[in-house]
Amino acid sequence: MNSKSELARRLRLARLTKMMSQGELADRSGVSRGHISDIETGKSAPQWDTLSLLLRGLGFEEAGEFFKGVKLLSLNLELWLCGAIIILFLLCSWFLSEEMSDVASTLVHSVK
Repeated sequence: MNSKSELARRLRLARLTKMMSQGELADRSGVSRGHISDIETGKSAPQWDTLSLLLRGLGFEEAGEFFKGVKLLSLNLELWLCGAIIILFLLCSWFLSEEMSDVASTLVHSVK
């Protein structure tokens, strides 16, 4: 990891994957919500002790666990989002097909 923007992205991804708000992470870690926001947006880089508090707040016992697990978390989140998009697409398609069949039926009956 060579940049604070990459660290920011990974921390935010880990927090979102754990379905935690910045406020919840602040409560669990003891780091202020404003500082978490600054870290996640890349406005500041955390000191090692702050990073350690954040990782514990996210449920990681060791930093190595976080750095190894982020790729898996990213993949899980991406798969979940793809699944949600597919379900939304199918529901919209079904709804539109129902609506269109009603419109077609109305048109056929109105022509008779």
